[in-house]
Amino acid sequence: MKTITENVTTFQPLFIFTPPNQDQYIFNYNKVLPWSELDAFKIDDEGNLSNAKDVHFPFVADTEFYHQFSSNLRQGKRIGLSTQIRGLLPESPSKIYLHHHHASELNSARVKANLKPLPLVDHDFHFIPYLQDCGYDATIVKIDSDEKQGLPAFYATMFAHFAVAELMLVHEGGVKREIKNAVKNKVITSRRRMIIENMVNVQGFDKKSKAKTNELAKLDWYEFENYAIILNDVKYVIRLRIVDTCALHGVSSYKDIAESVGIHLAYKDNFTPQQKGDMLNTAIQYPLEFEQYSLGDLQVSDILYANKEKWEELYNLLELKDYFKTPKLTIGGTVKNLFLAALAKRLGITGKEWEKDLKERVLEKYMFNPEITRQLIKETRCLLTKVEGGRCRNNRPKTVSSVGKIDKDGYFTNLWYDIDISGCYGEGQRNQLFPVGMPEIRGLRIAPNNKYTTLREWLTEYGVNIDKLTKGDLQDWRDVGNWGELVAGLWYARIRTSERLKYSQDLITSWFSLGGHGLDLMAKYIQQNLSDTELADSSQINFDEEVGNTKIFHYEIHNGVLTHDILQWILRTASKRQREELLDKIEILTSAVYLRSQRIDVNIDELELAYIGWDGVNTETKIGGKLVETYNQCHKWFAVNLGELIVNDLLIQRKKAQINYGKKSPLDILFKLCVNTLYGDMVSKFFITSNPVVGNNITARARCLAWYMEKGFNGAQSITDGCGFELNAILTNRENRRGRGIDGELTIINRDDKLAKGDIKAVSLTGNPIKARWVDNPKYDGIDKTKPKYIPEILSGDNLITMSDIDSLAMEHLQKTFDFVDILHAETTSIKITENLEVEFKPRKGQFSFEGKDLYHSAGFHGSANYIFENPNFRSIKMRGYELKRTHTGWIVTDENLETIERYNDKNSPAKDFMNQLLDNPERIIRQHPAIKHGILKTGDYATHPAKFDTLHLEVGDDLQKPVLLQEFSLTQHTFPDYKTYASWMKEIGKAKLNDFQSLEGFALNPDASLNFIELTNLVFDLIANETASPFKKLDPSRNKTRSDERSKARRKYNSKLISVTHPHKTSLLKMRESLKIYDEE
Repeated sequence: MKTITENVTTFQPLFIFTPPNQDQYIFNYNKVLPWSELDAFKIDDEGNLSNAKDVHFPFVADTEFYHQFSSNLRQGKRIGLSTQIRGLLPESPSKIYLHHHHASELNSARVKANLKPLPLVDHDFHFIPYLQDCGYDATIVKIDSDEKQGLPAFYATMFAHFAVAELMLVHEGGVKREIKNAVKNKVITSRRRMIIENMVNVQGFDKKSKAKTNELAKLDWYEFENYAIILNDVKYVIRLRIVDTCALHGVSSYKDIAESVGIHLAYKDNFTPQQKGDMLNTAIQYPLEFEQYSLGDLQVSDILYANKEKWEELYNLLELKDYFKTPKLTIGGTVKNLFLAALAKRLGITGKEWEKDLKERVLEKYMFNPEITRQLIKETRCLLTKVEGGRCRNNRPKTVSSVGKIDKDGYFTNLWYDIDISGCYGEGQRNQLFPVGMPEIRGLRIAPNNKYTTLREWLTEYGVNIDKLTKGDLQDWRDVGNWGELVAGLWYARIRTSERLKYSQDLITSWFSLGGHGLDLMAKYIQQNLSDTELADSSQINFDEEVGNTKIFHYEIHNGVLTHDILQWILRTASKRQREELLDKIEILTSAVYLRSQRIDVNIDELELAYIGWDGVNTETKIGGKLVETYNQCHKWFAVNLGELIVNDLLIQRKKAQINYGKKSPLDILFKLCVNTLYGDMVSKFFITSNPVVGNNITARARCLAWYMEKGFNGAQSITDGCGFELNAILTNRENRRGRGIDGELTIINRDDKLAKGDIKAVSLTGNPIKARWVDNPKYDGIDKTKPKYIPEILSGDNLITMSDIDSLAMEHLQKTFDFVDILHAETTSIKITENLEVEFKPRKGQFSFEGKDLYHSAGFHGSANYIFENPNFRSIKMRGYELKRTHTGWIVTDENLETIERYNDKNSPAKDFMNQLLDNPERIIRQHPAIKHGILKTGDYATHPAKFDTLHLEVGDDLQKPVLLQEFSLTQHTFPDYKTYASWMKEIGKAKLNDFQSLEGFALNPDASLNFIELTNLVFDLIANETASPFKKLDPSRNKTRSDERSKARRKYNSKLISVTHPHKTSLLKMRESLKIYDEE
């Protein structure tokens, strides 16, 4: 046995001699030590060395590489150029090791530049040469399972930003094969970030029964089966851990995260995107800059520690110092902890055990979270689990392109204004109560013979005075007694219509699947809606539906949401006849209500006593052959206003940070991130603090305001918190009208008729013609991107006005048009910070304010949320689901061969190309060519089809080339009358796209085969308005596919012209797929 020797001082401090805790990534720098026998071994009572301790080696890893065949129609793996490694300490050496493929070329270039050659990596674990360079005797050996028994563990914690890109490049040979198997078995996987989920059996001991236990535990490390490390003559099993920072601040980039925590990456901009895309030649041409750039990416651990310090500063500013928790690796989890800290403080829960006390006294007992109802899949109550997202809708589907017109004085006269709800996330929460306690939940077992309560009956049962609220004045409206048991923002229901509506609506959305909208089917979707608090965390509001589809139907509602703001719309904004119909035809499938009569003051002790002392009982009785169940449970609750709890402080501190440190400063960015993410946490299904009542009220509030904007401004599209509209064509009620004006029936179906009858009219926002021209911006310096080159000079008549004036006038217009509703008329406050950093809460009418994004002279619209705006500064283009900035390569078949075309490049993607054509020449759009879209092979895709990707020699992190063909027609541009019609269209359109790679585009072609998108839009609009169930049968009864290559003389409503059932570039796309092989069946 060895004896104690002196420490070897030449060793770099790299190791921690205690195993890392589960999910731990912050380590005490003082515990990072050099190797010594004193640290590496256990010492017995006589001072002799005995068993070796576990050793922990935390390190940062990064790689540089290039893509093989990146410009050809061949799937090619990445070729590694270098691996960079650094220990945990800031002063740890940073090392670069070249991969063998191009080491000779790279080192030759370095020698020519008078730089020393770089060492090569020659181990399957790339951190081994780093250990050796830091003074350690380290090597990897093969080992069998019997040899592993009793060995200490070597924990290798790899820090990386976007670890998906690094994992396969820092391991080689048999080690890499083991990692691939771990990915296949989903031990190593990715969600918001790369993680290790190692499910193992752990033996324990039950003190009560005095028996051994065997439980399944989730560990954050993977132990290699066939490899061990010998470190300074001691053999260890190797356990890999991964700390991935790619979700630390949501979707922020590595550079943005670094800047937000105050770390400057000096060499991150050494190369252009084009140079980064050709990294091999870049590294050869610029060896010094390549070295600087590569080593600059080794600050991941520094960023994590700076992030922790920044969050500590934030907690201090919010006076939550005693509640600080180390940030999570996902922003949702981090902000959730911040919210819990504020809640605990408000409830008076203090001390070192505050988190445990909060969980046991509040979270586990009095939180109505999605997990409660998700399990009730045989009852309608399960529908309460889902939180609906934002409004995303095309209000003017026939408005495709609007190009600016200039008067004789050089002013544009048809102006488009892109307006946003200012601070929608923050203001939405400031107006929301957060309840603690359990609501009254109503629902039935799912059965075909259920008879549901109508909305009128339901409101009456809860003491709502419908007559006073619909016929009374503002005082009656604000009298809480007239709302009975319903508290604004603290109830929510899922609803349906019992039969087809007579009067159209377009506020309330339906939730369904293409297989149907029955409750049993939707319950199955709910069951799939699994909850995973940390791993599936979302950093921002995701309004895409993960399960099922959402769509507005004019004459039906299926599984829709009803909240206080939607009820106010029904009672005050809907027409009288529409309101009466909705009250009688809407059925309440399930509801959750925090009863006004059960509210108590904010006091957790009193709440606990109320529930403990409750003596009500639930009963089941058989009466007259019927089974009758009665429930008598405690529904006491109290609520804290989210604004007063934390949101006001976040907004205040952000405004102060902007004054003290400037906009885009680290604290400004961090506080903004907090507000937006807290909104996400409130509506998320993944957190115990999320509440579907709260979440649905927040999102419905924003949807309702978007509806008011859409109708009052005659906006083209509503997209969550924004709306684009014409300043000279907003809608107003005609004075002394006899008919109905701007009300709930102002849908696409009725708008033109209302305008023609004069019930409503289109006018200027100011009452005078508004026009604008763009002049030089005296503050423009070409550096600050927030300062445009040109600024608008806006005239209303002869008077100059500003965008701020437009924002105020826009809100005033909605308040004049729609009376009483809280969103527009509630008495609230806005937060102002003076130059002296004093806080002012200024009175405000309504719950929100507006903030214009920009003014434009031209606009184009597509689908439900795709648009292009133009002014002299730029064209703003959004096209959801398509890459706008990444380079695409177009291809076409020529003489049976595929050849590239010059149509697409780094400045013109297919989406940009289409949207620009939509604005410039919508009646003659040149059809899109198939193009290559580059992506990254993720762990989930590889685990699903490992054999396919192994055949293609592709690994996790490699470039995955996918052929894409933009299809111009989008069904989302149109609103359908009912589910049956929509489902029929979806089926036919989907089948056509699958077989022909287009759908209805072929019926609106010009003689030169270009697309007349305006004709296509009008054609589809008319078909839907006439409730045509089968568009193809209507347009082409014979569905003659042979006409795909010839001109058809078919007569129809529109001029005879080319009809092409199949996309003109289908052959090219199929050949591309064949070449890339990713569509082959396994």
